Amino acid sequence: MASEPPLKDKRLILVGHSMGGRVIPKTAEARPDRIKLLVYLTANLFKNGEAGAPLVDGVDTQAEIKQYRIPSADGLSTTNREDMIGPVFYHDCSDGDIAWAKALLVPQAAEPMARPMQTTDANWGRVPRVYIECLQDRTIPIALQREMVRRIPVQQVYTLDTSHSPFVSAPVDLARILTALA
Repeated sequence: MASEPPLKDKRLILVGHSMGGRVIPKTAEARPDRIKLLVYLTANLFKNGEAGAPLVDGVDTQAEIKQYRIPSADGLSTTNREDMIGPVFYHDCSDGDIAWAKALLVPQAAEPMARPMQTTDANWGRVPRVYIECLQDRTIPIALQREMVRRIPVQQVYTLDTSHSPFVSAPVDLARILTALA
């Protein structure tokens, strides 16, 4: 039986959900030779130099979600209003799943949300990308997801009819897509 090559000899598939779309490009920029594919799961997909989501037909589609964020006293992190977590992030999940997910939430660093994306065509630009859009997303509305993909083309778009959290509401459907990509 043939043995698997060591992990260091494999190219990786990185999945970035939501703000994770700001993290996976940085990894691809630093080590494009180690990345097989970037998967943006209803995630930020920004151009080099952009710090925030683009307008969609002149509208700030992120304005509503910004009002649910509560900055920490020192301004270094944000949390989300307790009453909005279920309706905004998990509206298609069971009450039990929402309670489970809420228990896992922690403050989110504010600085990465303001830092401009730093990518180059020579590195990040040569790594294949796919996007998994979520039709019912209330955090990154479908119009914004599609605008980001229009501005930064990807090799393939997959669609899930879920909220912002398909790993909770439709884990089997999400796993099928990710397994097919692997």
